Amino acid sequence: RLKGLSMDTPPLDLRALLFCVFDKDEGPMVKCSDPPQAFGVQFKFKILGRYLLPETFVQGRVVSVGVEEDKVIVGAPVYIEDTQYSRNCFQFNICLVASSTADPEPQRDVAQHLAEVFHTLEVDTKLLSSASEVDHIQEILAQVRQQLNAAEECFVRVGDSHAVSFKVRRWHPALPDAPLPSSVPVPLANLDALLPKKKLEGGRPDEVMLPQPWDSTLLPVASMIDGSRTVQQICDAGPVEDDAVFLILQHLLHFGLVAMIDEIRPEGRYRLTPLFHTAFEDAAVASNALRYATAGCREGGGEAELQALQALYCQLNGEQTLEMFQDANEDDLKRQDISPKHFVTFGLLQGFLEKIDTVVGVLTKNEFVELEQLRTKDIPQKKQQLKDQGLSSAEVNKHPEIKPLVSRMNTLKGKQIGRGLSSGDVSETVP
Repeated sequence: RLKGLSMDTPPLDLRALLFCVFDKDEGPMVKCSDPPQAFGVQFKFKILGRYLLPETFVQGRVVSVGVEEDKVIVGAPVYIEDTQYSRNCFQFNICLVASSTADPEPQRDVAQHLAEVFHTLEVDTKLLSSASEVDHIQEILAQVRQQLNAAEECFVRVGDSHAVSFKVRRWHPALPDAPLPSSVPVPLANLDALLPKKKLEGGRPDEVMLPQPWDSTLLPVASMIDGSRTVQQICDAGPVEDDAVFLILQHLLHFGLVAMIDEIRPEGRYRLTPLFHTAFEDAAVASNALRYATAGCREGGGEAELQALQALYCQLNGEQTLEMFQDANEDDLKRQDISPKHFVTFGLLQGFLEKIDTVVGVLTKNEFVELEQLRTKDIPQKKQQLKDQGLSSAEVNKHPEIKPLVSRMNTLKGKQIGRGLSSGDVSETVP
């Protein structure tokens, strides 16, 4: 067994290494490989070239393409812009061929190392773009493959001042448990800022330019993480499969980019925790509290504003719902530009506020579905239809088609006083 690997760790088993380039006359081609003519790669690469040497936006990212029944070609395309090249650009990819059933993580690690090392070799020595160095490159690939398969690390000298040297990392983050479908992911960083955009020519929309660590699957998910949508709502609205959404959220949790809270609803009840006594002594909490609670409408704030904010938090004693709290403190909330949802979210994130789960009644599964249908679809859609017919808001609320729907919704809500039940909280029978 390889040093440092357990008995159940499969070997790296690199079947081949390929030096692929985009030739100005031939297009995508394999210049050399180890072993030579591996798997008839020249023929196959003509077909696969557009995937393994694609457009420049893939630069720095790992691309994998399945071939035959049990193999995969993995590589990280490299683009070097320089007027000394015939196309003002040199485009290449050092690809590996491995088993499609093996752990992809070390394969990705090898591909990124090879791209980085050979990029440096080309910039410093023009090794890869020199037609006379093909045999030398093939020798380097042979030594690299032999050493990686033997010990998962390599050191191959290239001239007097360079070497291909790296160690394969078999690293998997210890991800937290998957969030509940009813949980709400709250961004702790500006996710848009982590996904910079570049203006395209011709008036086309901006193109998202992903930094290397991010996966493109994150894009549609990150755009919906706003502190309001539940995990289930993100799954329902996005083009990404549910399993991928949960995995993305687990990674964002692992790296501290999001936090999970229960969905904030008008019928929810909240109370202070002992942390409230010292929370605002923390300079970071005190300086960010007003900005967060007002959804960015106010910055900083003086001592009087901060005390007024703390006084409002003291009104949350667990005996009244959030809706009742809003009604009782409507003037103060408006005067201080406070968003109730952000107000509660900040307290939950800082740990000095907690939600109280007291169940007075339990909804059946069908009742829960009915309540959600009434609350999110039936009533809003019917009200909008009546407004489109020219009715005022007051007339809509008194309309004979609306009153029974609202009455039924209130009846169902009455069975869950003090708790906004999630899909995982429902019961099949009424106790």
